[in-house]
Amino acid sequence: MTSKSIIDDDDAISTEPVSEEQVAKLQEHIVKAGRDVATFCRSFGIETLDQLPAARFEQAIERADIARAHRGLSREEIDRLNREEIDRALDQDPFLRRVVQREKAGMDIHEAWDFTLAEELAKGRPWSSRLLEFVAESFLARYEPKLKARWERETQPARDRATIDALAERLKANNVRGYRGKAEELCAKIYGVTVHALRQRRYRPRRRKKV
Repeated sequence: MTSKSIIDDDDAISTEPVSEEQVAKLQEHIVKAGRDVATFCRSFGIETLDQLPAARFEQAIERADIARAHRGLSREEIDRLNREEIDRALDQDPFLRRVVQREKAGMDIHEAWDFTLAEELAKGRPWSSRLLEFVAESFLARYEPKLKARWERETQPARDRATIDALAERLKANNVRGYRGKAEELCAKIYGVTVHALRQRRYRPRRRKKV
């Protein structure tokens, strides 16, 4: 099978999913390779096999067959085959080759990846869907952890209050004295923080918007 360049401005990868027959065939190859289906799916950024784009079906079959060929080999032999596979990919894909060349020249791998992406974008429109997917993944890799942390901080006080209210209602129904304070203590234990820390994040003043 001849591998195409990962980034092909003339032939954007279709997002149409694989058929039921292709799913069955792929699952058969994965099982023969001794691979875990869920782990295999994660390597393609999907949750189930039926979410795999049809355009990547042959690539998935090839990856499963490579894993099958690796069974029974020593770690040294697997490493050698992996290096050979990487070398073939670099020979066939100019984009990856430029990334590696820049890394070897001393550029940070993330910077090398982003710089090469920018280089591809600068060549002009239309941009392939695969190129835009790479750009989106690179952007999210940088900012998604910060976004999740921010969302966590913004929604945590509401979750704290809901948990305390539910615990307090249960304690009150059981005629527990000081049920509200007890509920706070239980909530703090659930989240693994002190009562003081729990109160701080619940009553943290909101930043005022600049006018």
